[in-house]
Amino acid sequence: MSNNPYSNCPCGSGKKLKFCCSDILPDLQRISRLQENQPEAAEKQLRDLLVKFPNREVLVAELCDLLRQMNRDEECREILTAFLKQHPDHPRGLMWLSRLALTLDGFEASRRLIHRTFQISSRTMPLEMAQLAHLIGLNMISDLEYMGGREHLALSARLAGPEQGRQYLMNLAMLEADNIVPVVLRTPHSLLPVSGSDETMQQDLRARKLSLIGCWEPAAIIYSRLSETNAQNGAIWHNLGLCRAWDGRSADAAAALHKAATLLTDPDTAAEAESLAQLLDQKLPERSYALYEYRLPVRSGSELLTVVEDMEALIRYGDEDLEDAEKSTLPPGMDIVAMFDLLNRPSPADAITDVSQLSEVIADVELLDIIDEAAAAANNISTPILRVVVVEDQAEAVLAELRRVCGDLLLPVSDDKQQPSVAILHPRDAREFDCRLYCPDDVTKSQYRKIVRGWNDELASRWMNRPLLSLGGKTPADAAKDPSMKVVLAAAVLTLSVNARYYERPFDVSLLRRKLQIADPAPTSLSDGQHCAAFPCYFLQRLDCIQLNDQHLIEYCNRVSMLGFADLAKKGLDELLRRQAALEQFGVVRACLMRASIARTESDPDTITSCMQTARKTASVSRESFRELLEIEIRELAMRLDDPTDPELIVLLHRIRDRYIGKLPEIGEVIQGQLMDSHCEHLLQELELPVSIGAQNSGGLWTPQSEAEQGGGGSLWLPGQQ
Repeated sequence: MSNNPYSNCPCGSGKKLKFCCSDILPDLQRISRLQENQPEAAEKQLRDLLVKFPNREVLVAELCDLLRQMNRDEECREILTAFLKQHPDHPRGLMWLSRLALTLDGFEASRRLIHRTFQISSRTMPLEMAQLAHLIGLNMISDLEYMGGREHLALSARLAGPEQGRQYLMNLAMLEADNIVPVVLRTPHSLLPVSGSDETMQQDLRARKLSLIGCWEPAAIIYSRLSETNAQNGAIWHNLGLCRAWDGRSADAAAALHKAATLLTDPDTAAEAESLAQLLDQKLPERSYALYEYRLPVRSGSELLTVVEDMEALIRYGDEDLEDAEKSTLPPGMDIVAMFDLLNRPSPADAITDVSQLSEVIADVELLDIIDEAAAAANNISTPILRVVVVEDQAEAVLAELRRVCGDLLLPVSDDKQQPSVAILHPRDAREFDCRLYCPDDVTKSQYRKIVRGWNDELASRWMNRPLLSLGGKTPADAAKDPSMKVVLAAAVLTLSVNARYYERPFDVSLLRRKLQIADPAPTSLSDGQHCAAFPCYFLQRLDCIQLNDQHLIEYCNRVSMLGFADLAKKGLDELLRRQAALEQFGVVRACLMRASIARTESDPDTITSCMQTARKTASVSRESFRELLEIEIRELAMRLDDPTDPELIVLLHRIRDRYIGKLPEIGEVIQGQLMDSHCEHLLQELELPVSIGAQNSGGLWTPQSEAEQGGGGSLWLPGQQ
């Protein structure tokens, strides 16, 4: 500790040492030295000082820190509780106890204390409260309370401010870009304006102020009381639902949002509220189905591999795929030695021309073997394991087939150990979209996309005729005949669109609405000062990007791309490519590469060619021309490899060979890897270097503008260098 009387006091008061704790500084310095080797002596001296100076928070802080290092958290809690009895509104003491309670008891049990802390400590200790909000957000996300987690991450960034909050903003952006989370649950939502009496307006304002500092339970209590006296006010019910969701209470939130949807007069807002409620309901056991994980002990891993090689419906991954496999959930002391897709039927030998000919992947199968015997033995693992992940309604058939083929290689297990664990829950009302079609090696990616084009719309058509829990057991086709179900049916379509994106199977939502005689949502707009990032994804889907000004269009393209809306990004980028000023601000090369990537998924070679030509023309006059041109060539190669018969492919390979590989042999290795991954080994011969190019590799910097520039320093530019 510093001896300078004008340094900040270690108690954290913000005062100078001379005017705060200078009288006990020698004791604190002595105790600090004792903590390393004599923690018991340090504890005794701190307790003695605390008896003498019971109001000194620095002593409470030092003693609690020492006790926590000694894993004596309950004693730490007792000291903080006693201190707060004497100083109930002490900001730092409340913050310390809240963090401890969150760690020991979780958010649910600590909610009241934490919200009191936010009310008292946010203004004087914003950085510390930002840390607390961040921890709560991470805990909620791990508990699958995504709306509450997202809002707490946003609160942490808001409290920390623009300078200190960069890491919090980064974590928030990572959540918003995480396609594992349904998009509606990872985007912001806004409280609706409330109308009513003066008292109602005052209480609404009070709830909004509490919401701004993360006190969503007190805000929800206010809206709950308002709902009793304003039972027909849809905005109050809507705001109650949001506050409950942000407080990590999805089931209660869904109930309030269902109610709001029946009262809101704007049909689009009502449908969005109902859809949000349906998405929150999907966590309920009766509205979901499970993906099971089984772990079957194996007598001999090598023998099992020999046996399963004869299963035509079991497709083994290449060894290179093992490196990218998810290994965080592996049993201790084990590693993956083989991975398989189990198909519902063998892939046909004849040429595939229709989606009905494609086989479906019905289970993921992994063979795990012991690599650390001590770690495995400590967890009662003594044999290899066959790990099977399968949807619950297909589990019995899959296990029966594996046992039939593997026989006694799969060791018997007791009934209690054969019970599966639940890997993940999926929404029951979107079961059709949870499917993976197997693409045989002899079908190119381009051919595969053409075969399955329109299949997602076919799945949506099937969905129309299946009874849904969200529609009270009615089919969407039947619900369309009932005028009283317009809102809930429109919401079911919105919910399906969210789930379909989750499964990477977006369909034509407008087409489905027309079939069900549901109007498309009314278009909306952004006013000056508003930003795309402040609105939920429903709002983005209603924006007409043609009507946006340049700045809003740039924000729109960035936002929808990050959220994974390829269809909206396509519209935005097409409009951006027509506006030169906005395009230059966004980045011409970046826009072209993004648009070409979308064209790739649509098997649109003409758009790919057009975008790449524009990107190449722009990059050629850039200060970073070599770097950008090389990136463009590699990105275009990846796209054209989807169709090995593309006539531009060999021309592109020759251009890469002649301009880059001679100077950067490392690029040759990258290209060779791309060709092999795409099963285009026959094109490797196109990379053979002419002698004239190889002879140029004598040093210096080569650029596309200078085919054979020689340098005297012998330096070589590599990708990634500045």
